[in-house]
Amino acid sequence: MMIFLFLAPYGSNAKSANTIWVHCRACSTIKAMLKTVPPPDEIKAMLEQIGAPTDYITLGLDCETVVEALDYGHYLCGHFTIMKLLKLIGTPLVC
Repeated sequence: MMIFLFLAPYGSNAKSANTIWVHCRACSTIKAMLKTVPPPDEIKAMLEQIGAPTDYITLGLDCETVVEALDYGHYLCGHFTIMKLLKLIGTPLVC
């Protein structure tokens, strides 16, 4: 299955700066699945409710470690991922 991802640029006229447009042969299936995923604030609230960490600080990580993991983590997987795309287009990784 071929999947094309188009990242909406920050501040664009997209519905949200975090919107990812997905186009593929199974688009309707993926869109239906995406509708079942709660928004980030609800996921964070659910995690907080059970006492789970919700950010790198509560995991005991420092910013340098997070940036290093984001910078080099794409080497751990042979698939083309969003992290590889961000690395290729030179997106700075900050926390």
